[in-house]
Amino acid sequence: MGELFEILKLGKIKEIKRVESSQNKVFEVITDKGNYIVKRYSKDAINEKKDLDRRIKQIEISEKFSKNGINVILPLKFGNNYFVKYIEDYYLIYKYFDYKILEVEELILNNIKILAENLAKMHKLNINEDVEWQYKKINIDYEMCLNSFEKINDKLYDCLKKNIEQLILLTKDCNDFDDLLDNFCISHNDYKLKNILWDDEDMYLIDFDACALANPYVALAEAAYSLSRQNGIINLDFYEIFLKSYLDIYQCDTDFRKALKVAMNGKLQWLEYMINKLLNNDLTMINDIISLIKEVILYKNNINYFYNIYLNLDK
Repeated sequence: MGELFEILKLGKIKEIKRVESSQNKVFEVITDKGNYIVKRYSKDAINEKKDLDRRIKQIEISEKFSKNGINVILPLKFGNNYFVKYIEDYYLIYKYFDYKILEVEELILNNIKILAENLAKMHKLNINEDVEWQYKKINIDYEMCLNSFEKINDKLYDCLKKNIEQLILLTKDCNDFDDLLDNFCISHNDYKLKNILWDDEDMYLIDFDACALANPYVALAEAAYSLSRQNGIINLDFYEIFLKSYLDIYQCDTDFRKALKVAMNGKLQWLEYMINKLLNNDLTMINDIISLIKEVILYKNNINYFYNIYLNLDK
């Protein structure tokens, strides 16, 4: 990486630190000219022009949000390009910002309000780009999985057995999204604390790698749940203030009850992916699958509470 930084005239590298990240490889790089965050995409992550074009499109979308008043951390540009190819890998390089990622236990009501308002402003912009739909049909054969899990891990088997009926019902609801496609917006699709930096009360959004076309109320329902869930329970005060703060800025014609039913579609896509990896002998997926099943079941069991909060809001 030292040669790359010299080519880009970013200084001589003094130290490289690995940054925890669920995808790709991320590093903090300290040079004699400044500090940077470097995101490296391997040749497996970007191995065709269409992969690179999709990544470029995602950055162009984040650029549009930035130009319309949404705080977004953009990578540095070299000539007309954000992506730098070096040997076989691609790199995005960001100027280092000493901002903070909050843990769920650190959130206060004002943070929740800011997060909701930011999401509403993004949806209200109604940026139109040719990106894929967020929703896909979920094809999980839970009975087959149950038989397979019995041979793999007792805790995983018990978790699925306990929740299989609820998962089947939830999956059926999450596949019923066709009439939600009339209303759509660009969704960040990973609107989580790990992708939000804070500078006092100012928030900055990062990582548009998963952005997609989505129904705004489905994105609202998913984000409100994810950001109000603390230690396996739901902070209903957080959920209420998130909904109210969002709806004070932006409303659409979607039936919120229907949006609630579809909101776990993305989570179940991820569950399907992890199950397929597990069945192909990736045993590192076991604990993640158990956690995700518990997460979506907690959601399923609270849909009526969520809807009642929505109905009782002074919108």
